[in-house]
Amino acid sequence: MTGSGNPYRQFSKQAKPEPGLGVMRVGETLKDKIAPGDRILKVDGQDIEDVLDFHYYSVLTQEPILQLRDSSGEVKELALASEDLDGSNLEFEPLVFKSCGNDCVFCFIHQMPPGLREDLYFMDEDYRLGFMYGNYVTLALARERELDRIIRQQLSPVYLSVHATDMPLRNKLLGLKRSRNLDETIRRLIDGGITLHTQVVLLPAWNDGEHLDKTLRDLAAYFPDVASLGIVPVGLTDHRKTLTDLVGFDVAGAARALEQVEAFQSEFHAEHGCRFVYMADEFYLLAGRAFPSQDEYEDFPLIDNGIGMGREFVETVKAEAARWEKPQADLRVGILTGRLGEILFEEYLRDTLAALPGIEFEIKILDNKLFGSRITVSGLLPGRELLDAALELPEDLDLLLLPPNTLNASELFLDDLSLEDFRAAVPMPVAIAEAGLLDIIGQSIPLGD
Repeated sequence: MTGSGNPYRQFSKQAKPEPGLGVMRVGETLKDKIAPGDRILKVDGQDIEDVLDFHYYSVLTQEPILQLRDSSGEVKELALASEDLDGSNLEFEPLVFKSCGNDCVFCFIHQMPPGLREDLYFMDEDYRLGFMYGNYVTLALARERELDRIIRQQLSPVYLSVHATDMPLRNKLLGLKRSRNLDETIRRLIDGGITLHTQVVLLPAWNDGEHLDKTLRDLAAYFPDVASLGIVPVGLTDHRKTLTDLVGFDVAGAARALEQVEAFQSEFHAEHGCRFVYMADEFYLLAGRAFPSQDEYEDFPLIDNGIGMGREFVETVKAEAARWEKPQADLRVGILTGRLGEILFEEYLRDTLAALPGIEFEIKILDNKLFGSRITVSGLLPGRELLDAALELPEDLDLLLLPPNTLNASELFLDDLSLEDFRAAVPMPVAIAEAGLLDIIGQSIPLGD
């Protein structure tokens, strides 16, 4: 799972989709030509598999010819202006996406208890979600036609989960006997004009140490076509009884990984002017090390993967604090967060928040009972645990702030509790602190006349 929201809820999971692309809604410009329920089969003679195909082929000519099948089964053709075929005029059926054929030893979905949101159990391995949302895929079992399409339609960048460049080790991590050669896949995409962002899920005693050195060197050799490498620690829940025995990072292990990567960053920066590889926030928080400066994250290329999110949050809150004005009446605001959030507030923001006039914060720290104490990120706190914690706070709080990334686009927590039901169950107003902290307070509570 990546990024600030889960996109899967927007897509269908049917195994064998109908040919063509189903139309769900039609704007005024096209309503006398296309109707909801029609299926677009071809554009200028090219078969249409999904919405990406449609948008790619429909802009190649000024007046593409669409082959449609209507709800009665009649097939017809019509020529339409390319500018009329954008998203404001046509809305299509949900995308059918590809599930994962790997059996990764560290797969988080294998470690989840039953009873959560249905979409959380789907393991995606679809390059289209990478192009649209920044999801990482391994391409380990990708078909030739899939790579051809990425290159032909320039679905760039590709977000590639590497984990190790040593092929036997990579296959072992992916739970595969054999897979597509990684070097050949990367070179083929690069030769086709595709930029890649890469990722390593780091496992102690598996792909760290000398294996990580090799992975760093091998991937850096493709720079700038491989534009970045993000390293995230393995996430382990309490639901691993029948799974491969793995250990997570402790304080010393996190510190060693940081030292190893920082040495490489310094060397690479001296030669190329950027650091190329970036470590997940959890490494710094676990090791008790300060986050890199904003400059060291450069353009925050992997922020959607949570890398650099802590630094961005701290700087955002400090900027908000600089423009904070004392409200007419004193405020009390509750904040719910996880164990890593506790470190963030204590180490980076305690003095900043304490100095704000006219506002007092009640920060409540939660251990993750659902997944276990080893899962410390706030975004994986379930709704019912957040609700229980909220009900332990003073009822007269002016506002309760929930951590970001705990809800999907349908405003459901990962345990299927809705935000609407959450709000109905607590006595205080509730807001989600998505980007910063203080601006949302001003948007949620009248601070002036």
